[in-house]
Amino acid sequence: MVIGDLPGWPAAVESASRSTEADVYAQALSDEWRRLVSGDAFHVEKVAQGFLERHPSLIPGSSGPTMRTGWTPWPAAVIRQPVLPGLAERQPDFMWIATDSAYLMPICIEIERPDKKWFRDDGNVQHSDLTSARSQVAAWRSWFMDPHNAAQFVHMYRVPRVMAERLLRPHFIVIHGRRSEFDSNPRVRRLRAGLTANLSDEVLMTFDALGPDSNALRYGTVELTRDGVLRAVAAPATFDFPVVNPEFISNVDGWDMAIRASLDISGVRKRELLDILEAMQSRPSGMRFSVARRRTE
Repeated sequence: MVIGDLPGWPAAVESASRSTEADVYAQALSDEWRRLVSGDAFHVEKVAQGFLERHPSLIPGSSGPTMRTGWTPWPAAVIRQPVLPGLAERQPDFMWIATDSAYLMPICIEIERPDKKWFRDDGNVQHSDLTSARSQVAAWRSWFMDPHNAAQFVHMYRVPRVMAERLLRPHFIVIHGRRSEFDSNPRVRRLRAGLTANLSDEVLMTFDALGPDSNALRYGTVELTRDGVLRAVAAPATFDFPVVNPEFISNVDGWDMAIRASLDISGVRKRELLDILEAMQSRPSGMRFSVARRRTE
């Protein structure tokens, strides 16, 4: 079994209606995530990275730091290993470019390991593993504070003007360790709560806190190539196009290849998605687009 495969999937969806497909997938994904977090598979960070690239709805931040904005993140996908030019420190593992009516919110995410600790064994001092992760966040924060970098950011990632004109407000998420480190120790829980009490732009989470976000089930994974092109990397089982926003499609190359290569999308759904993509790419600029979705009882 390949890391990222879900037991019983995609066979389970062949007999499910489209109305229940997302629920079946989300439950299978939740079960497999909990199983892997409880083992040692994610003690290699690139394994966790690959799993999340394949199933991006697990990655927090698509709906902004409060997880409640109803806007589609740019470009309707999470960006893996995003580049922040000139930054000597490690780049983020993932980034959502979330937005609302007032703010453009890059959500930079650092994935550590579930076996790493938040505090030293005496429970009084922040562990060096967490200190290192948070020092990376400090470097990212400083990078975005430079006006030149902020301007370069919206240009590099082809952020549409209507979004780019909003106030830039980056946020940062560190995913580190397990909840079990705090469950039986109220004092350590209080220490944990104090780590970011005075920070409005940083969130610390454990691996246990991650689960499929219903708002992100339709989003895929992309990357920024060395040539400055946004390229599709992965289309998850419940992937769909934002058909009323053609710029979300025209600014990303390779969705056809990502859909064909997906191990999680059924054959019937692949054909439907490829037909939608072809229709969207062939329509004249500025024309509104609608599509008749296949109904499955």
